[in-house]
Amino acid sequence: MRYRESFQAGKDDEGRRLDRVIRKMFPHLALSWIYGSLRRGGIRLNGRKSPPATAIREGDTITIAGTFPLPPPGGAVRESERRGRKEELRSLVLFQNEHCCAFNKPRGLPVHGVDSLASLAASFLSAAREGSLAFRPGPVHRLDRGTTGIIIFSRSLFGAKTLSALLRGGRLKKVYLALLSGALAETQVWKDRLARLPGLGRTRMDKAASGRYAETIVKPLIRRGELTLALCQPVTGRRHQIRVQAELHGHPLVGDRLYGGSALAPHYILHAACVSIQGDDAGLGFNRLTAPLPQDSRLLIDALLGKGAARRASHLATQVCGEEA
Repeated sequence: MRYRESFQAGKDDEGRRLDRVIRKMFPHLALSWIYGSLRRGGIRLNGRKSPPATAIREGDTITIAGTFPLPPPGGAVRESERRGRKEELRSLVLFQNEHCCAFNKPRGLPVHGVDSLASLAASFLSAAREGSLAFRPGPVHRLDRGTTGIIIFSRSLFGAKTLSALLRGGRLKKVYLALLSGALAETQVWKDRLARLPGLGRTRMDKAASGRYAETIVKPLIRRGELTLALCQPVTGRRHQIRVQAELHGHPLVGDRLYGGSALAPHYILHAACVSIQGDDAGLGFNRLTAPLPQDSRLLIDALLGKGAARRASHLATQVCGEEA
């Protein structure tokens, strides 16, 4: 199809190569088409043919013209569908500013892939900012499909770099509520070596000690019979970390069939209840975020542990998270 449009570079594009910006803007285009258009002048920078390695400056204009092999980004999405997605995402927002956005992820919604939180959030977060042609908002950490609670997306290059640095430095603390099997009497620190099982979608303990180190601090909050509602603080960030360590240490999550959980509940409860930044907020605009439990989790916890248990546990989790900040 014939196509012509101009785009203005934002502050987050400053210093990036022209060809890399184009590749980010149109990820489905063949590299041969992009570099051929640059060579022929179908892609121009400030009205002039420019080499692929030319550094972009804020305010530069990129013009793309010619026979476009794919529809322009977003062209196939109806406006009514966009509005519906925005309303859906808006109801999940816990905090947002120009650098980041925190959602309270519901159970069953994957973070990545088709019809995921990331795909739903892409246009919602991009439409509200004017910082970049090439930068794409995205999650800075993971939550499993069945896990609920806080997940943070970066909305700017500054936000992405700052959040990543906080995670690497251990300054972004996450606190989860987990419904565990068994009576956990006192705080435990779980330390293991974990490795992925190829093709099986799960993690196991590596008995050869060659796996990646995993550590989780587990504090019991409410006990009733052979059930414990606990607060879990992962010190490291391995895939399925809390779930697999809970199984390894004899306290699998109730309802987690993949990792040895009983059928007492229709689903497991693992909820990212609080995230806090240790020390200064590094310019992100928040020190602590909290997310309420989903209604079905509250009802299940109260049914198994007694009326008011979910409310008490959420309050205790917030207190502990506040002490960490």
